[in-house]
Amino acid sequence: MKGRGGPWTTKKLGKVREYLEAWLKVMSRQSWAKTVYIDAFSGSGEVILRDAAAPTAGSALQAVGLDPPMAEYHLIEKSEKALKRLREQIAARHLDRLDRVSFHAGDVNAILPALLERLTKKHRVVLFIDPYGMQLEWSTLQAIARCKAGVDLWLLVPTGMGLQRLATKTRSQMPASWGAKIDAFLGYKGWREKFYEPSRQTNFFGNEPEQVKVATLEMLDQEVQDRIRAAGFPGVARNVLHLKDKTRVLYSLMFACSNPSPAAQAASMNIANHLLRE
Repeated sequence: MKGRGGPWTTKKLGKVREYLEAWLKVMSRQSWAKTVYIDAFSGSGEVILRDAAAPTAGSALQAVGLDPPMAEYHLIEKSEKALKRLREQIAARHLDRLDRVSFHAGDVNAILPALLERLTKKHRVVLFIDPYGMQLEWSTLQAIARCKAGVDLWLLVPTGMGLQRLATKTRSQMPASWGAKIDAFLGYKGWREKFYEPSRQTNFFGNEPEQVKVATLEMLDQEVQDRIRAAGFPGVARNVLHLKDKTRVLYSLMFACSNPSPAAQAASMNIANHLLRE
């Protein structure tokens, strides 16, 4: 089977796992809290990496196997076939924890807000959103920020694979459907004025100058972080980890915290910023 992931996948999974291990140690001292792990794009369980001799356990499998166990696990996946395979793998590896796991098949933008609505102030959540592309909608980020439970969000942003590609070199080249997809992801249309500027080339025909892209990777990262804050997250980690295929950046791994407590934010942010250092 041809591998879909690469070194960036191992790096991403390792960072999230390290955070969960540190977070579980902290939460083990908070006896009142109900710990929850949510994987918004959980896949089928194992990840086939390029040139690897054997599959690697994906984020959901790794999270369910960590100690101490969470009170609840919620695994979301659009494909029912993939979700069935994931359930089989969890049953084979962690049968004693299967009763803690809920499997949700369907669109994450419909399932996740409804799931978060049921949580209370006694819940503490780590949420990993690892989309295949630009499926996540900004309205879903707003729903996460509104959740009564404290949510620590790990978000994989397809800056290279998604935003850079959909935001074409000139505005005139961009299909309307591509612009609409970025609108849904960022939650507004104002990004066009930031990502594009009039061309400085002389126009001999008297037409309006072409709008050319000026958005750099750093600008894209900053824009996404600003939009996460605008969605209602009081804490957004300053560091961003770029995940690369050799020298080409594919994704940007980001962290945000919805817990309004300054102490809780500081603890989460310190760990996340450390892990997100390039």
